[in-house]
Amino acid sequence: TAAGCYAPWSFGIDSAGWVGMLVAFGLVGIFYFCLLQCLAEMSAAIPSSGAGQAFAAEAFGPVAGFVAGAAALVQWVCGSAALAVLLAL
Repeated sequence: TAAGCYAPWSFGIDSAGWVGMLVAFGLVGIFYFCLLQCLAEMSAAIPSSGAGQAFAAEAFGPVAGFVAGAAALVQWVCGSAALAVLLAL
């Protein structure tokens, strides 16, 4: 969500400094690269428009698929509130 774009600059540079932020940026970049590779493999193996919800349902059953879908919904709903709080600081 957009809230993740503002929080590191507001709090991260104060506590870690520029070098710490660059290290964190590199680690997060590696994380996202690996995440994208995993999603690319899963989308080729399980072609579905459900994304994470479909992958969780296929691997762990319909209850896990529902939980994954609900978690994505909560992320999008609460992300707006988190962004508003961060912008108000």
